Amino acid sequence: MGSIVAELVRAATDEHTRTSVLLRKALVVARKLRVKDFEEWIGHELDGYPEGATYPAYRKVRGRVMYHNPYHGLQPVIFRDTKQERSFAIRPARDTVAQIEAMLDGDKHKSEFMMTFPAAVGANMMDAAGTPSPPVLVFAPSQLEGILDSARNIVLRWALKLEDDGIVGEGLSFTEAERQVAAATPYTVNNFYGDATGVQIQQATTNSTQALTFEGVDIGQVQALIEAVRSTKRDLGLTEEQGKELDAEVVTLEAQVRSPKPKHVVLRAGLRSVQAILENAAGTAAATAIMHKFATLFGSGGG
Repeated sequence: MGSIVAELVRAATDEHTRTSVLLRKALVVARKLRVKDFEEWIGHELDGYPEGATYPAYRKVRGRVMYHNPYHGLQPVIFRDTKQERSFAIRPARDTVAQIEAMLDGDKHKSEFMMTFPAAVGANMMDAAGTPSPPVLVFAPSQLEGILDSARNIVLRWALKLEDDGIVGEGLSFTEAERQVAAATPYTVNNFYGDATGVQIQQATTNSTQALTFEGVDIGQVQALIEAVRSTKRDLGLTEEQGKELDAEVVTLEAQVRSPKPKHVVLRAGLRSVQAILENAAGTAAATAIMHKFATLFGSGGG
């Protein structure tokens, strides 16, 4: 048998490998290397996040708080306090990765999902907003897709770092030297979040065009997009934090473009993040022009 770490890299970059399967492979590596941080994180992803657990940023989904009107269907809850509205519009997703996969597989054409609030919270919101039914959070499928992509990217970065550190694992075994290197290296999950710390944000709509579901990527168009972002960055209306985040994503994309074997999973995640940054930034002509390049790129990729 070959390297188990190399197999983990291959699985992470294979679009046909389900994230739940990938995580089980990663669990074997984490357990055999005694990397407790990753073992615990993988356990939460596979078994669900228990009450009181700390949720990774990518596990928080955003949408619109709605209630069911018996005559007009789903209607938005009107909040008097904007901060209160924002706090209720973000909810942690506790579901297992397998459950998320099943939800996305259940209806390929589903345009939105709903998440309930805890009973006490829902009752308080009903009283405060005067709604006739408990509110729910309505969000787009891309929120769930983002969770799966983020988990996949964390495993990929970790496996690549293991290879960089000379930890390969022949067959299903690791040498004592490899275990010592792993023990001496702080493989903390937080160090591998990278562009996975932000899930692609999109309000629940019926005409979503944000999902990145293509198998391959036109490298030439990615390069053109990078150049457009760099040349117009000052005109994009970004905050300082958004600008730094954008710079980090562009560096990742450039590294993949220059690579003789670019990893489409990494490219897709980087493009997803850049798109989300531009959509959440102040609307400008420059940002609009770049978003048109995204439409061209995704269309050419079979999205």
